[in-house]
Amino acid sequence: MASSFPADFSSRAFEWSVVSVLAGCLVSAIVSPQFIAPLVMVFALAVAAAGFRAPNLPVAWSAPVIAAALLFLWAAASILWSIDPDLSIKRSFRLFLMIAMGAMVAVFLPRSALSARAGKIAALATLLALAVILGDTLAGSPMGRTLMDGGDPLDRAATVLVILVWPVGILTYRQFGLTGLAVLAAATALAIGLLNNKAAMLAAAFGCAAAAGAAVRPRFGTLLISGAVVLFTLLAPLSIGFFNSQIQQVVSDTGIDASIRHRVHIWSFSAEKALEKPLTGWGMGSSRAIPGGDEVRTFLRPDGQSDGEGESLPLHPHNGFLQVFLELGLVGAVLAAAVIFMILRKLALAAERSGLAAPVAGFALSAMIVGSISFGAWQGWWVSLQLFAGALLFILVRERAG
Repeated sequence: MASSFPADFSSRAFEWSVVSVLAGCLVSAIVSPQFIAPLVMVFALAVAAAGFRAPNLPVAWSAPVIAAALLFLWAAASILWSIDPDLSIKRSFRLFLMIAMGAMVAVFLPRSALSARAGKIAALATLLALAVILGDTLAGSPMGRTLMDGGDPLDRAATVLVILVWPVGILTYRQFGLTGLAVLAAATALAIGLLNNKAAMLAAAFGCAAAAGAAVRPRFGTLLISGAVVLFTLLAPLSIGFFNSQIQQVVSDTGIDASIRHRVHIWSFSAEKALEKPLTGWGMGSSRAIPGGDEVRTFLRPDGQSDGEGESLPLHPHNGFLQVFLELGLVGAVLAAAVIFMILRKLALAAERSGLAAPVAGFALSAMIVGSISFGAWQGWWVSLQLFAGALLFILVRERAG
């Protein structure tokens, strides 16, 4: 069954939905990233409407979609042994929405190129958002403090920028050449630096290194992404648990910043608890209910004075891959790793053939770095942001390949 709309109408509608959602994500980076999740839901619905056809799952996407469905079923089953069944039900429903969005994009993403006008608007919108962020930060963040009600101004804007800069970089280069790309890169780097978001800074550094390697040898980008998925999703969470005593030495080292020690302590505690139920985990969304998670640890300075304190597990482990292992065990971790591996590898191979291996490698490494040190696995805005940026990259890669 073909789309009921004329092909040119569907193409234009889809194209402008991409531009609108991108602009909306940039506005959300300034106002509140929480708006990104509903925006990307609208994008997924637009994808399904523009590319609708009789159900015929492409072979290339059948495996990751099936793996994602199995991940959801396992998460739903974990309600039976969860220590917080009510929260598990809520988180399972959120996971279902995330997987449904991803499946719609994977199955129905149309072959639609972005016109020069749409690409120019997207690039200019990004530069405008960067100008607003830079201006507000240099002025002492009056707008940011107002929006955050006195909290940390524009706290997550840098994270949004470090993910979106890769597909927008392609559009900027295509419309404005090397000069435009240089302006975008410099403005993004300056914004991330001024916002002082350490996770975004680290992600940008690793992303740029990965992009440089893939630019020289495109095959390196594919291999790097494949290896990084295995490292971040499986090896790192297991290693934190197995080398827990050595990691605790980092927590006790008074020469390290207390905020870093607190984050490492959270990982250490989470991995230790994960190994208590290594196969099944504690149940979907149960991180905030883990026994002992509310215990407060004090971090000391060299002179023995307090250098801050923090809970062993506040809300979630601040490492999405470790959270999957903690809540869903090895079964869930393997299923999540399979989904991420198959999707990113497909994108990397397509980018390798189309000459866009560098931005895809940069995006993948940036996303995995941030996901492993900052946010929870089920935060809707964060997962949605990655889904949208990955879909936009796939559109550009497929367009370049013809």
